Amino acid sequence: MVTTRIETVAKACTSANVSGDYVYKIEPLGEKDAKKLFVSRVFGSNSKESLSVEFVHSASSSKELCCLKELMDSILKKCAGLPLAIVSIAGLLSSYRSSSSGSIRMWQRISNSIGSQMEIYPTLEEMKQIIALSYSHLPYHLKACMLYLSIFPEDYVIKKKRLLLRWIAEGFVIGKRGLTMFEVAESYYDELISRSLIDADRIRLDGAVKAVKVHDMMLEVIVSKSLEENYVSFVGAQYGGGTPSYDSVRRLAIHGDGAPKHVVDMMSATHVRSLCTFGRQGNIAVLDRLAEFTLLKVLDLEDCKEVKDCHVKYICRLFLLRFLSLRNTNVRTIPSQISRLKHLQTLNLYRTRIKKLPTSVTTLERLEYLFFSHRWWRRAWEIPLGLENMMALRTLRAIRLPNDPNVVKEIGALAQLQILEIIIDNSNEEVLTNLADALDNTNNLRSLYVSDGGKDKLKNKLLNFLLRLKTPPLLLESMMIGGGGMDELPKWFSSLVHLVKIETRLVSLTGDQLLGGLCELPNLASVYLGFGSCTDDELLVLSAFKFPALKLLCGPSHFAENYPI
Repeated sequence: MVTTRIETVAKACTSANVSGDYVYKIEPLGEKDAKKLFVSRVFGSNSKESLSVEFVHSASSSKELCCLKELMDSILKKCAGLPLAIVSIAGLLSSYRSSSSGSIRMWQRISNSIGSQMEIYPTLEEMKQIIALSYSHLPYHLKACMLYLSIFPEDYVIKKKRLLLRWIAEGFVIGKRGLTMFEVAESYYDELISRSLIDADRIRLDGAVKAVKVHDMMLEVIVSKSLEENYVSFVGAQYGGGTPSYDSVRRLAIHGDGAPKHVVDMMSATHVRSLCTFGRQGNIAVLDRLAEFTLLKVLDLEDCKEVKDCHVKYICRLFLLRFLSLRNTNVRTIPSQISRLKHLQTLNLYRTRIKKLPTSVTTLERLEYLFFSHRWWRRAWEIPLGLENMMALRTLRAIRLPNDPNVVKEIGALAQLQILEIIIDNSNEEVLTNLADALDNTNNLRSLYVSDGGKDKLKNKLLNFLLRLKTPPLLLESMMIGGGGMDELPKWFSSLVHLVKIETRLVSLTGDQLLGGLCELPNLASVYLGFGSCTDDELLVLSAFKFPALKLLCGPSHFAENYPI
């Protein structure tokens, strides 16, 4: 099956078929369905009853109700039953759903802004005008965030954390009292989704959107505006971006087969604040000039297979860097000069060939997010003394406990820590006691992953240190315990009222021990019981109905098999 907006392409795909014309033209929405889609997007409801109630409640008088209905009918008529047009306008009006005179005037302005020709002869240009309208009514801070999405290629799945951390590094996020910068960035992200400007792509069981896409027509609009405002310059893209103003490049996005050397040679690196690549090959000309990008704040080389250790040395001269991602590259070492990057907030070394990090990393006092893992998942970074200097850390992944109790104690000094992933490979009692004490002090922890990484250590009962916690992290939302023996499920588990997801692997507990404690948790939606956790499938099925909020159960007999509840 082929989908296209161009009729000649559709006919060309069926011209060889002698049986007849197999072009199916999708009809626009009828009046009833168009209204249902519009009202559900404006008021955020899906049931027929709640739609009518919300619409009536938005008006404080019958006169205002009539006015809103007339404006809705006018807008829908101009949208001509096209779902994308309806969703775009409804997303814009979702911020003006009250019956105040200001909101009604906004509805009137939006209605007047939609070209009257749309209802007679809807064209791509008219559609783009509607989409541009929804962009132009965004607050200033959201416009910057929305334009930033033009950097990513068409149909690209944009991971939430990657996007938000880049927004923060770019300076788009305005701090609010009582909220972290990431939480403020999340509110921007959620608002763009609620306005239907970006599409949810990966949704967690608790409803959180973990990745998004930009509709191709929306992408055309924001790319056009980005080029017009010299917001982003593209190389190797389908937008004709191979001829930007090379003397004033602010953000450089390299798509496809990369940047040819003659193009890179023409380019001035002195004004570039952000550089990202999306191709695995063809970027060597840019990589060899990295040291010249002295004002760079964001460098995202994820998946770029041409990055070498010599390029990392160039990167260590970019003193203004706030965001650095070498995720899924072939980099093998990080030099001690990484300590020069005093402004670094995010360092992503996930799935590289790096085996250890230099101790100088602990001098990066502004570093908040440290992602580290070798391509072999059991490889971890043995944390050195001095970790307590990294007071800004919020994410610390794939660390290995050393045999020094004093180093382990320093974990407890990381008051901002929210995500912690630990691999335990020694049975030093003092180390394990200090680890329990450290976890008692991590009050902001949201995700905890603890494993000793080996089936052969079940008999050592290394995970028993969890039983020693006196004041466990009560804000935990996600937890994984695995690869180690344990006498019982810690009693403090019953206090984890915010826990949404848990995973166990190779934990020496019976089905009753595990399920009996977990089924009391009020918000637990996802349970993954891996090998060695529970071998009684019948008990598993019967216990599933005891969980008040369970949506997905993954059993150990077929760990890849999901049991939706």
